[in-house]
Amino acid sequence: MKRNHVGERSVALAFPRITEDELAFLEGFRDASPGGVKKWELWVLTGGYEANLRRLAESSQLAAAIGDFVSKEWIQALLDQKVKVIQLADSCHLEPVLNVHPDYMEMGAEAARALQRNGCIHLAFLGVPGHFSSACYSQGFVKTAKNWPVPVTHRMTTSPTLISELVQNLKKPAGIFAASDRLARMVVDAVRLQGLKVPYDVAVAGVGNRRLESVLAGIPLSSFELPSYDLGHQVAQLLRQLLKKEMPPSPPSLRFFQARFHERESSLRVVRKGLEKAVAYVKSHLEIAWNMEAFAQLAGMSRRSFEMAMRRKYKISPARFVQELRMQKAKELLTRGELAIVEISRACGYSDTSVFCVAFRRWTRMSAGEFRRASFAGSSSSPQL
Repeated sequence: MKRNHVGERSVALAFPRITEDELAFLEGFRDASPGGVKKWELWVLTGGYEANLRRLAESSQLAAAIGDFVSKEWIQALLDQKVKVIQLADSCHLEPVLNVHPDYMEMGAEAARALQRNGCIHLAFLGVPGHFSSACYSQGFVKTAKNWPVPVTHRMTTSPTLISELVQNLKKPAGIFAASDRLARMVVDAVRLQGLKVPYDVAVAGVGNRRLESVLAGIPLSSFELPSYDLGHQVAQLLRQLLKKEMPPSPPSLRFFQARFHERESSLRVVRKGLEKAVAYVKSHLEIAWNMEAFAQLAGMSRRSFEMAMRRKYKISPARFVQELRMQKAKELLTRGELAIVEISRACGYSDTSVFCVAFRRWTRMSAGEFRRASFAGSSSSPQL
């Protein structure tokens, strides 16, 4: 095989470490990669991969590199060797390449909403210093929390002492959103050391959906499940476009993907029952294809009793209620960032994008694309992180 042919099909995936998220990303990436004679040769690099990645690039054996890289200079060194680069922006956002990541700002906003509806009177964000993802979580969290008459605190630290001080200085009941499940577990430890209770004195939520951290914390942690498989799947499709030169030389700077929030015992201060419990759960899980039986089962009611209760309180049918929630969420997502229509469709509970598009047009008298363009035209600038 000629070297230039090897280079045309060789792709490096560079990870600082291999966790469940990286394995799910790799699975999604492989599922969307070309097969047969056009199959990519994948190089999975971990740990101190910089030297090996540079050698591959300089030897013309590399077509593309995907990873969370550390500096513009590093990216430029790869671009100088004609290597296509996709940045999985966690620690930093880098130009001039395509940056792909979950919708960190929306995760922060959703965490604030969850803690607020659980009766917290002081909200706080705890992040990792110097991380792009933490900065985005914080921005979405603080921006959303400022809509309510509650104090909002922001801390970037991983120090147990400073975390303990944070917990001590919050008005109770308080809610803390941590940038990782490990930090969330440290918050739980700090709360208990002060003789307080989770979630009644301090409600806690994290990121990563790590079962082990819940076990170590001694309480099921509310947490965001990162869309790693979908991320890998979509990155492979984007790379196909880049390699075929179907994307412009200067691709859009950002692509967002939705994360799923799992509300568990660590943040559920308000015990919801019946209709209220079902409505709260559905609002947090619109990506699920709800039917009447499942909705009623959440409330612990028969289908008939549930429908009557919904009509008494909300004046509409359960199906109409869910539809309104989905269309409201679709409008919000369409006006933010560069989230693809297929991702918005999935986040709103539609597995078939064409069905979503028909429903959206029927609801708004506009296509999803027309609504997005109209919303951007009505603002002075595009959304920024």
